Amino acid sequence: MLRSPETVKSSLLGIVSDMSKDISSFVRNPATDFTRDRKLNFKNTVSLILSMGGQSLNSELIDYFQYVEPEIPTASALIQQSDKLLPDALSYIFHHFNDPPKASRNGFRLLAADGTDINFTSNPLLEDYYQKPGRSNGGICSVHLNALYELGSRVYTDAVIHPCHAKDEFRAFCDMVDRYPDSEAPHTIWIADRGFSYFNTFAHVIEKGGFFLIRTKDVASKGLAGRLPLPSSGVFDLTVTLNLI
Repeated sequence: MLRSPETVKSSLLGIVSDMSKDISSFVRNPATDFTRDRKLNFKNTVSLILSMGGQSLNSELIDYFQYVEPEIPTASALIQQSDKLLPDALSYIFHHFNDPPKASRNGFRLLAADGTDINFTSNPLLEDYYQKPGRSNGGICSVHLNALYELGSRVYTDAVIHPCHAKDEFRAFCDMVDRYPDSEAPHTIWIADRGFSYFNTFAHVIEKGGFFLIRTKDVASKGLAGRLPLPSSGVFDLTVTLNLI
């Protein structure tokens, strides 16, 4: 069923509102964080972060409070309030917001995995994220996002973010498989591209009790398929037994 933008927004803000009733699991110091009556309370801080675009912090604050507040909070205040939040806060929103009824095809849930780089403001002090000048005169900072996308419902169901210098798509995929609900695994097929074609990747899905469809390099290559007794041409469907030592 299609939902209007207003309904989607209401659902998202409803989750934030429910979280604000008991913030102890989402802040670093439950006894002191967000206890004072401020404009940037827990609900406003989280809602503002979710609504931010690509503007400066001051512009984002002005847009969020829509010029109606006599004293709009400063960018410094937003940074201080944001530092009180645990990563679990946004993770909680992500998983609860993207939790529609499970869509299936012939009884199976189809989950596609892939990764991509996301650039943000350059800061040489962030060594794990900073890439020296090359294509960009001032250098860039970036993270590597690995995500699971459900093809039936068209929503993202899980994600892992690594610093650009510590990105590991294989480990991210295995982490997402390992924390997937055991009860749903027998009815799930994981789909991925060649970057995920490793025996250990297969083993994680098999141990979870699920199925996988992962692309690999051609049989004529030095990749995984090139080491298996497979035909060099034509269409085939074979069962291969391996003993890994």
